Amino acid sequence: MRAIRRASLALIAAAVFPCTGFAHRTDEYLHAAFIGIRLDHVVLQLSLTPGTAVAKAVLSEMDPDGDGRISTSEERAYSERVLRQIELRFDGVPIPLELQETRFPILENLREGMGIIELKARTPTNRFAPGRHELRLNNTHTVHSTVYLANALQPETSEIEILGQERNELQSELRIRFAIVASPIQVPLDEGARHPSPDWIFISSAVALGAVILRLIYRSPAR
Repeated sequence: MRAIRRASLALIAAAVFPCTGFAHRTDEYLHAAFIGIRLDHVVLQLSLTPGTAVAKAVLSEMDPDGDGRISTSEERAYSERVLRQIELRFDGVPIPLELQETRFPILENLREGMGIIELKARTPTNRFAPGRHELRLNNTHTVHSTVYLANALQPETSEIEILGQERNELQSELRIRFAIVASPIQVPLDEGARHPSPDWIFISSAVALGAVILRLIYRSPAR
């Protein structure tokens, strides 16, 4: 699954960043950021790939006790440290990021420059008002010759429209202009209508079937 995920990430990045190219040199630490805007929160997906020349230094940060293995607590501590170096602003106001998931490759892959560290974080839930908005990402990680990629993901709903994206030359900063389109007014339903019980579904089906049978009986020619 990890090999498939790495291949998929490479294909996505090649399509998203055709000019810059996804392949990184051995002396660089690639930070690829993908931002998903939802109606009530923002999701940040990070893929971190250290080249072979910087992998040892990155591993030493992950393994502060130097025991040669990365524990779950060390993985989380490193992930939190990475997130603290990323600033996210919504309409000019800073919004915090909460770590949700982490996936770390085996150490041998990291040492060989083939391991991808995957982090997923999100902002607190807060329904965004209809209208135009701006989201800004600033990645301040500058050690280990970091190179950056940044892009917005395709929204999952037509109520969100990406209006434009602007990046600085390094792609350590990304500005996303988007709009929340008001959804059509819907008539509120009571709980019973929202979640019909199995009994109600059975009764409705029986009534419908009974109506069909009665129509067939009355349509039959009299004997």
